[in-house]
Amino acid sequence: SCATSYATPHAAALAALTREYFAKGLHANGPFEASAALIKATLINSAQNILSVEGYPNEFEGWGAVTLDRALLFADDDPDLWIRDFRRTDAQALDVDSPSGEYELEIASNEVPLKVTLVWSDPPATNGSDSLVNDLDLDVAAPDGTTVYLGNVFNPATGESYPGGTPDNDDNVEQVLIATPAPGTWTLRVKVGKIGLVPADAVGQGYALVVTAKLSEPVAIPTAAKKKQRHPILDFFWMIIILMVLGIPPMVFVWKRWRSRQELN
Repeated sequence: SCATSYATPHAAALAALTREYFAKGLHANGPFEASAALIKATLINSAQNILSVEGYPNEFEGWGAVTLDRALLFADDDPDLWIRDFRRTDAQALDVDSPSGEYELEIASNEVPLKVTLVWSDPPATNGSDSLVNDLDLDVAAPDGTTVYLGNVFNPATGESYPGGTPDNDDNVEQVLIATPAPGTWTLRVKVGKIGLVPADAVGQGYALVVTAKLSEPVAIPTAAKKKQRHPILDFFWMIIILMVLGIPPMVFVWKRWRSRQELN
């Protein structure tokens, strides 16, 4: 069994691995510093139902067990990972004057579920308030253009999304899960439900979107981190500087290294 004493450090470690994944450029958008909202959205998007209790998510397991290999994907993995990460100072942040963000994704196959997770970091509310300060809403439209799934509208028996329902005005995490998505163009929309506060240094409410699915145009995830590689000459230069600071003549160091190699041979 696993209670919060185990679950909390496990989740913290998985969050650190998620941050490292983006920071090291292991995704096509990287390297970049992931927001707290993106890290949270990635963890939740990877979570799997672990109970046979009807109703998912629920108060017993939340979103389920975090399974990062379902979200932190590499070359040749299925499904594909698509992300967007906007902070409150980015031009794509949402407010009353820019009330929505819209994205189109080409789904290639219904053999892999379409899972869309929206997360945003809501500003602190006043004491005694039980509502969101800034409310965003997620909707996902099928290729037929008329079937629309709203965030957090789930079938209690299956834990899958179904069309219709009403927008969630209480949570800063929204998800749509389609077990067998029809191939074609799916439209993702993030809409403003309410904007109660935009700090003076902000453009609007930032947010993160994480999508896993089988895409027609897979995200080209590199096999190695996209980061600047130090030139070997610079490494040698800094080694000489360090040796001189330590008072070790560079030629003595090189000679000792050469002697040690000869003895090994």
